[in-house]
Amino acid sequence: MADLHHRLNSQGQFALRLQARDQDERRVIDTAARFLSEENVEPAFTHPGLCLTVLPHRERPPQEIWRRVNGTVSLMVQPTADHEGAFHGVPSGSKARLILLYLQTEAIKTNSRQIELGRSMHAWLCRMGVKPSGTNYGEVNRQSRKIENCLLTFSRDDEDGGVRWRDTIIRGSFDRTQGGLRELMAVELSDSFYRAICDHPVPVAEAAIRALGDRCTAIDIYLWLAYRLHALGRDTLVSWPRLFAQFGAATTALKHFKPRFARDLDLALAVYPTARVELCEEGVRLEASPPPYLGGRPRLQVGDGR
Repeated sequence: MADLHHRLNSQGQFALRLQARDQDERRVIDTAARFLSEENVEPAFTHPGLCLTVLPHRERPPQEIWRRVNGTVSLMVQPTADHEGAFHGVPSGSKARLILLYLQTEAIKTNSRQIELGRSMHAWLCRMGVKPSGTNYGEVNRQSRKIENCLLTFSRDDEDGGVRWRDTIIRGSFDRTQGGLRELMAVELSDSFYRAICDHPVPVAEAAIRALGDRCTAIDIYLWLAYRLHALGRDTLVSWPRLFAQFGAATTALKHFKPRFARDLDLALAVYPTARVELCEEGVRLEASPPPYLGGRPRLQVGDGR
């Protein structure tokens, strides 16, 4: 994928689009161009557990418990009833991912459990490409209800005995209701969730998340690579069955999962220029790579190539 970034720099987005074989290749070119031309290269932060496990891509039944296991790491998200006894389900889709990234990023940047919402989250979501429309506001409200009404259980076993905690994500509610409308104010992260983020924050590039847009699997793969690649001591092969177990919740069969994963991997690599990853017959081969966020401006400047 590094070759694509250099070709964008030398030939430009327009020329490469003309050479593209299909829509998937054009999408990768456009995604890489958006990322490489970004001027805002601020970091975002997330917890390793949300890099190694994933949330649902689509809406799940309101009371369904979501479980994901990746090696020694496990994540369980359990919907809880609100003050009226209603269940809202597990957070899902790209908006839930963006809200959680915002909460974690603000916690690290401000060194505080108290997270400002309102204009702050609205501005951040706009920076992430969420247009200020009624549909998007409605989805953000739905996902915030899910986040405030769920219980998260995380565990990781390692040589030091591992980590286990169970808590809500936030204390209280995202909003105050006035005249039937939800007014986002401020929120307090639960102690367990806040400490978990502060103990092991994973830095990623805001520009990368923004360029990937609403491609849930591509975002999940990017976060996974952001955590795995810079910590590798040797080349590692991740088999197709393991990839399917981690990322294949939205696909029923491995044979259907493989081409979809390959397309989303290309998108993730389009916003991670220094990643050394090879798709092979057995799965994906990972090689130690620099972390995706190193500060400063984008490494390449994209010309129009005309």
